[in-house]
Amino acid sequence: MISFLQFPAQVRLSESQTRELHPGLPFVTARAGENRVLSIEPAKVGTNAFYGAPVSLRALAEGKVTVEFKLFGRIPVRKITVEVVPRLMLSLGGHSIGVLLQADGVIVTRTSLVQDDAGNSWSPARTAGVLPGDVITKVDGQSIHSEEALAQALDEAGRQGRHAVLDIKRGKAVFTRPVKPVLCRETKRYRIGLYVRDGAAGVGTLTFFDNETHRFAALGHIITDGETGTPVSVYNGRIVRAQVTGIEEGKKGKPGEKLGVFVQESDVIGSIDANTEFGIGGTLYHELKNPAYDQPLPMALASEVVEGPASMVTVVEGQRLEMFDVIIQKVSYQSRPQSKGMVIKIVDQRLLSRTGGIIQGMSGSPIVQGGKVVGAITHVLVNDPTRGFGVFAEWMVETTGIWPRASKSAGRAIGAQRLVLTNCGENFSG
Repeated sequence: MISFLQFPAQVRLSESQTRELHPGLPFVTARAGENRVLSIEPAKVGTNAFYGAPVSLRALAEGKVTVEFKLFGRIPVRKITVEVVPRLMLSLGGHSIGVLLQADGVIVTRTSLVQDDAGNSWSPARTAGVLPGDVITKVDGQSIHSEEALAQALDEAGRQGRHAVLDIKRGKAVFTRPVKPVLCRETKRYRIGLYVRDGAAGVGTLTFFDNETHRFAALGHIITDGETGTPVSVYNGRIVRAQVTGIEEGKKGKPGEKLGVFVQESDVIGSIDANTEFGIGGTLYHELKNPAYDQPLPMALASEVVEGPASMVTVVEGQRLEMFDVIIQKVSYQSRPQSKGMVIKIVDQRLLSRTGGIIQGMSGSPIVQGGKVVGAITHVLVNDPTRGFGVFAEWMVETTGIWPRASKSAGRAIGAQRLVLTNCGENFSG
């Protein structure tokens, strides 16, 4: 039971779901008006009204309705918008996957000096105001998707004796900078003094997918550049099968890590088109099997998740999926997408003896409670590797495009988390 004063202003309910509230004040009337979407029970005075009694919001049919609370039936004290949505069924993941991302542009990791034929050393990029973390998307109006393309465009501008005009993204800002390339004494190519990266790769965990649309979600957090923390905007991306070859056990103050390799990089099992605050999303080419759950499970909305026992599915050896006991210690009730919705504690001694708790590479491992998919592991607490944070499944399906009606933010890179995807060939830190 939760007071309506603490209840989010907007909330979703699945069809047939019931949510209980308590007015928290005497002589309070709740009313939803005439509608087919929601019923308010028990009704003690008039239609859908009661005074100070517990409230039961029961979802009847898909749609949206406003519930208004009034003191003495006259003075408005609170409004809540309730949206009733169909129950979404998801196929459970837990599989280790190799993630290969090609960025939409190249990420500046640091600036450097260029020595010209006269022996002078300077950095044209730094002079022009280019900073680490900037993303160069175009040179002279041409889109750039690789280090090689950038180097060639800059060399061409230098040989023509002109400035190269860079299109740059810095956070939400987009602007241009003219830069005059310098002939490098060592390489005999025109350069501007930059180190850049055009993509990222690593091993992570697939969370779940929709059998009908073949859309998937994985990781539960955004992929960022390992040096600068810049979110990687996706130009092209793919996932491949991966296997865990070893475990570095987590200890207090030192997160552990799954050591993984791609089974076969050419065996692409899906494409990536979204890198969001709540994980990557894309399309599966091949259906993946989970021996423990051979049928899709209903997805729990954020409002349905409760404190108590749950299970986590992940891989700690080879490609074998295993289920481990966890406890959801805390639930943060959220009405809009936010990270760290749950505090998770590992209590399964089998997992604790092998990994020490939550380790890097477990990000995206699905959590099941009461026969429903509730979310995924995302973070580990460095000073207590047995505990970490999880994200609600509702936010993952909304932002990665599994939920078509709620996928307006799919493909955006939003606010980077501490956890990152590092240089090619290295593993996820998270």
